[in-house]
Amino acid sequence: MTREQIPNLLSSLRIALIIPVVWALLADYPLVALILFVIAGLTDSLDGWLARREQWETPIGSVLDGAADKLLLVSVYICLWWLGSVPAWLVAMLFGRDLLISLGYLLCRVQLGKSAAAPIPTGKIHTFFQICLVVLILVQSSLFPDIPPDILTGLMLILIITATVSLLGYAWQGYKNARTAYYEKLHDAEKQA
Repeated sequence: MTREQIPNLLSSLRIALIIPVVWALLADYPLVALILFVIAGLTDSLDGWLARREQWETPIGSVLDGAADKLLLVSVYICLWWLGSVPAWLVAMLFGRDLLISLGYLLCRVQLGKSAAAPIPTGKIHTFFQICLVVLILVQSSLFPDIPPDILTGLMLILIITATVSLLGYAWQGYKNARTAYYEKLHDAEKQA
């Protein structure tokens, strides 16, 4: 293994942590789930930092990193719904947003030959608040049960807003890429004529 593969190894570790996190949640060990979730979050921060700092970014690494994040968050939110900690509509909204972004990514990949789903700031903000809600629920379940419900409700409201804004941002990014590709093809056709 080379040093350049360390970020990919950290993303793989995050994927491997999904099963223990899910087990801890479903077995009613919220403190264990919290610790494992935080470790997974630290691997995310470390792999991104190393990839950027050392310029170890690879196409497979960006796919692996994104997949690890999505798989972990989707798994945890499904468990939290199953346990009654978050409402079904929230999980459906989060999953629907990710599904629409993924379908848009695939459409741009097939139609344009390039990705339109590079991370955008509002997407990162949305992910941050998704993580905050998970951590707060696990902290409430394991350490501080007296966290006011209004805080959880407020975070869910923030998630609705950030999901909507980031989805619109990705749609706008896809539209701009499609428009650019269209004009590039038109320009190329004029050159050949």
